[in-house]
Amino acid sequence: MFQRFNALTNIVALCPEGDITARVKPFAPGEKYQSEQEPDFEVKTQITILSGRLGVFGWPREPLEEYCVQPGKYVIYFKGYNLCQVNEEHDFYTVEFEHAA
Repeated sequence: MFQRFNALTNIVALCPEGDITARVKPFAPGEKYQSEQEPDFEVKTQITILSGRLGVFGWPREPLEEYCVQPGKYVIYFKGYNLCQVNEEHDFYTVEFEHAA
């Protein structure tokens, strides 16, 4: 399994499959993607939010969503779906956040 993320202080970069533009569906902290389809992969990592602002960006710096959150640690779940259809551009990725206890 490839590592699908890189982490630095207060930032995590998640890496989709292939060189085609990724279709990313971010969800607000506490919300989850509802599907009967199992993801092709799931990455779980953690980030510390100091500012109370949590942003999701596309590559290279395209803002997708920004959330106001309580400062603290958050678990990030990055999931990829339909990876066998990357060339047809039917793959997509979800980003979910959960406040860490």
